[in-house]
Amino acid sequence: MAHVAVASLLRTIELEFFQSQPRPLPQHQKQIITDCTDLIESLRENLRFVQSSLEELQGLDAKGREKLPRDLGAKLRDFALKAEDDIESELSHIYLAEPVPGELVLSSEEPQPPSPATLHQVLQRAVDEIDRIKEDLTSIKDKIDYGAAQSHASEPASDEPPEESHASEPASDEPPEESHASEPASDEPLEEIMVGKSDELDAMKELLISVSTPNSKLEVVAVHGMGGIGKTVLAKSIYEDKSIKDHFDKCAWVVISQHHNKEQMLSRLLKSLVQEQPQYDSDDIEHQIYHLLKRSRYLIVMDDVWSIDAWNDVQRCFPNDNNGSRVLLTTRLKYVAQAAATTDNPNNCYRMRFFNSEESWDLFNKKKFLVEISNQVEFEMIGKKVVEKCYGLPLAVDVAAGLFSKLATLEEWKNVEKAIDSLERKPIAERCADILALSYNHLPHYLKSCFLYFGFFPKNYPLIAKKLVKFWIVEGFVKEGEDEIVVGEKHLHELIDRNLVLVGDRKSSYGTIGTCMVHDLLHDLSIREAQKENLLYVVGDREMASSRQRWITARKESYSDPSLYARFRNCRSFIYFEEDKEAIKLMKRGVFKQTLGSRKHISDLLKVSSKLKLLRVLEMSSFECIHELDSLSNWIADLVHLRHLSLIIGFPLTNFPISKARNLHSLRLSAGYQGMKDPFPPFILDELPQLRYLKCWPSCELFPPTFVHENLHSVSSISPVQCLQEVFAKIPKLRKLSITGERFYFILYGENLAFLPQLESLSIDFQGFNAFQTIHTPTSSVDNIASLHGLKKLKLMCTEISWKDVNLLTKLPKLEVLKLIFQACVGREWKLEDEEEEYVFCSLKYLFIDYSSLVEWEATYVNFPILERLLLSRCFNLKEIPSDFEGITTLQLIEIMGCLSSVEDSAREIEEGQRDSGNDMIQVVVHKMPSNIDAEISDPNEEGPSREEEDS
Repeated sequence: MAHVAVASLLRTIELEFFQSQPRPLPQHQKQIITDCTDLIESLRENLRFVQSSLEELQGLDAKGREKLPRDLGAKLRDFALKAEDDIESELSHIYLAEPVPGELVLSSEEPQPPSPATLHQVLQRAVDEIDRIKEDLTSIKDKIDYGAAQSHASEPASDEPPEESHASEPASDEPPEESHASEPASDEPLEEIMVGKSDELDAMKELLISVSTPNSKLEVVAVHGMGGIGKTVLAKSIYEDKSIKDHFDKCAWVVISQHHNKEQMLSRLLKSLVQEQPQYDSDDIEHQIYHLLKRSRYLIVMDDVWSIDAWNDVQRCFPNDNNGSRVLLTTRLKYVAQAAATTDNPNNCYRMRFFNSEESWDLFNKKKFLVEISNQVEFEMIGKKVVEKCYGLPLAVDVAAGLFSKLATLEEWKNVEKAIDSLERKPIAERCADILALSYNHLPHYLKSCFLYFGFFPKNYPLIAKKLVKFWIVEGFVKEGEDEIVVGEKHLHELIDRNLVLVGDRKSSYGTIGTCMVHDLLHDLSIREAQKENLLYVVGDREMASSRQRWITARKESYSDPSLYARFRNCRSFIYFEEDKEAIKLMKRGVFKQTLGSRKHISDLLKVSSKLKLLRVLEMSSFECIHELDSLSNWIADLVHLRHLSLIIGFPLTNFPISKARNLHSLRLSAGYQGMKDPFPPFILDELPQLRYLKCWPSCELFPPTFVHENLHSVSSISPVQCLQEVFAKIPKLRKLSITGERFYFILYGENLAFLPQLESLSIDFQGFNAFQTIHTPTSSVDNIASLHGLKKLKLMCTEISWKDVNLLTKLPKLEVLKLIFQACVGREWKLEDEEEEYVFCSLKYLFIDYSSLVEWEATYVNFPILERLLLSRCFNLKEIPSDFEGITTLQLIEIMGCLSSVEDSAREIEEGQRDSGNDMIQVVVHKMPSNIDAEISDPNEEGPSREEEDS
C-alpha cells in the first residue's frame, strides 16, 4: 500500500499549500506557512519523484523484483503515513487557533498561538527522510538499469521484439505491482452462468413446481453447502426462471445474513412481496405478510440463513393452503437445512455438489481471452492444473479465471501456478481462501485499495456504485481531475471483470451499474487484508483497536465505548450504519418509530471528539444524528481536513459552521422529515472551493460566489429563485442540477440555464399539482430547457407542460433519458407530427410517463428510433401504445402499472410483432397497482425522496 500512502500525502500537500483559493488566515499564521515554503516545495518535488519511481518499478519482471529490498514498500508506507499524520496535526493546531472573525474573545479564552517552529520541524523531518528514500530509489533504479543493460548486451541478436513481461509473483512488502491490463475492462454485464449445474437446476425446479403427488401442502426445500459453492446463483436462477414465475402467484426474495434482525427481515420480505415501500405496524407485520400470502400459491426464497432462530422467526408468516406453495432456503450449515426442510421428502434437504474437472474447466473458460489463449497446449496444461487446485469450488474457479485473464505471457502463468502449488498441503477451505488472496495480491496498486474498501461496509450490503466511486475519489484512490468519475468507474469495471465484485442491479434508465457487492468469502478477505495493513477497524470485532487504524465502521448493534473511540486519533474515515433503512424512510414521511436505533455510538463518539481532528470522511446518514446535533455541529466545526460529510438533521440548522473545511469535496444533508421549513442556512460557496457535489433535501440556498468554481459538478437541490445569472455564471462546469420550488420563479429566471453549457442532467420539480390551475408552464420556459444541447437526462415533475411543448425537447440532440412524472405534462393528446414538422427524439433510450391525463398518443417508430425502455405508470386514461412501435428494433422493455387493459393488450401485440421480426430480447412486464394508488412515485426503480440518487 506504499503507492496509496505516498499519493495520499502528495494530495494533502497540494490541497493544503497549493490551492488557487488559499485558506484565509490571520497574518501571523500565514507567516508560519510562508516561512516553510522551501521545505514544502522540496517535499512535493521529492514525493512526485517517488511516485513516478514506483510507477516505473511496478512493471519489473520477476528477476527485477529480486533486486528490490524486501522492506522497501513497508518503509515507504510508514514514512508517508507518519508524515501525513504529523503535518495534518500541526495544521489543525494552526487553523483552530484562529478566533472567529468579529467575535469578542476574552483574554482567558484566547487560544494559544501555534508555535512557528513546530510545523517547520515536522516538515524538515519529512524532507530529510524522503531525501534518504530518494537516494535509495535512485540507487535501486541505477542497479536495475545497469543489470538490464548487461543482460541485453549478453543476449544474441534477434529480429523478434522482446516478449513483454510483467510482474506476477507478489511480494507483500514491495511497492511494484502488476501494471494496467492491456485488455480494457468490459462494459458488458457479468452474468452468473450456471455452468455444469443444469442437472441441479432441473432437480430443484421439479421439487418446487411438481404438484403431481397427492400431498400438495406447503414444503420447505433447503439447499446447503460451503461458501462459494453456488447456492445463491442456483437460487437466483430458479427465482428468475420463467416457468417458476408462471407457476407461482407471488414470489419474494429476502437475504437473511449472519447477524439477522427479525423486524428488518420481515420488513424486507414484505417489501419484496408488495414491490413498493411498505407501510406497516411493527407489531402486526407477521399478520400482514400472512394475509398477503393467504390463498395464493407462493414461492419465498430465503438466502443465506445462518441460524435456526432466523427460520423460526419467520416461518409463522407462511400459510399452508395445500396449494403447492414452497419456501426455498439456502444455508452453509447442514443442521439449519435439516431443521428447516420438510421431512416428507428426503430430497428437500439438498447438499450442493462440487464441480467435476470438466465443469470447472468450462467455468474457467467463460472469458473470451481465456478461450482463445487456453487452446494453446502449454497454456491449457497450466490452466487445467490450476483448475484442479480449486477443488471444484465455483467461486475459486471464477476468481482464478479473473486473475489469469489478466496475465498475458506464459511466464506469468507459470509463476502463478507455482504459487498455487505451494498451497497443496492446506485444508480445502484454507486452500480456496488462499486462491482468492492470490488474486488480490496480483491486483495493480490502484485496485487493491478500492477492493479493500468493500470491507468498510456490512456483508451483503448493496453499494450504490456512483457513491462508492465518490468515496474512492475522496479517499485518494482515484486521481482527481476532469474525468475522475470515469476513471473510478473503470476501476470498478476492472474489479468486476476480474470476478472480484458482483453486479447487484442495473439502472433502468441507462443499463449502467446501479449497485454492487462482493461475495461473503471475498468480503472476509477484504477485511482480513485491510486489518493486516492496519487500515480498518470494525467496532465490535475481537481485533485489537490501534491508533494507526484509519477506517472505522460501526453499526447500531455493535458494542462501543468512549475509550475505544479515543484510540483512533489518526482515524480518517468514520462510517456509521443505521441498518433499519425502512424506519428511516418512514421517518422522512413524519412517521417516527420509537425503537429506531441506539444513540450510544454517537454520544460515545462525541465524548472523545476532541481527539478525532483528522477525519476526512464522516458518513452518518441515520436518524441517530438528530438527537445530538448541537454537539455534532461543534465537533464538525473543528474538522478542518474534512472532505466528505453526510448527515440527516432533525430540526432546522440556524448555524452550520463548515467554513474551516476548505477541502470539502462532497456535502450531503437531508431534513429529517418532509415539510421542515428552511432546514439549512445559506451555503457560502466561496468558503468551499474544492466542493464537487452538494446534495440537500429538500433544497438549499446558495450565496452568489465571488469567483468561478471550476470544481462544482453537481447541485441538488436549489429553489428556482436561485436560478440567477450571478450564481450560474460562477459554476460553469456544473453537470447535474436539481431545481425544486415554485413555478413562478422558474418562469422568471429559467433563461439563466444558458449559463450552464456543460449541464448533462436536469431535474425540475414544482412541488404539487393543482387540477384547477389554469396557468401552466409557458412555451418560453420549455425553450430554455431545450437550449441545453448537452443535456442527456431530463426529469420533470409537476411542471404541467403542454404535450405540444414537449415536442420542443427534440431539439436536445443528446437526450437519452426523459422522465415525465406526476402531471409533468397536461392535455389529452400527444402528437409527434404536425403540418410543419415530424418531431424525432434521435438519442432517446428511456421514456417514463407517470400520472398523466394523456388519452391519445400518436407516434411512429420514426419519432423514437433507438428507444430501449418504455415505462407507463398511472396513465389511467391512455387508450393504447402506438402500434407502430413494433418497428422500433432497439426496444427491450415495456413496463406498465395502473393503466387500462387495452394498453397492456397493445404492448402484447407489439411484443408479438417484435418477436416475429427476430427481436427475442423484448419483454413486457405488467405490475399490479399498489394498494396506495395516490402514493407519489418517481420511477419504478427508485425509492422516492429518500433515495440516494448518484447520477452525475
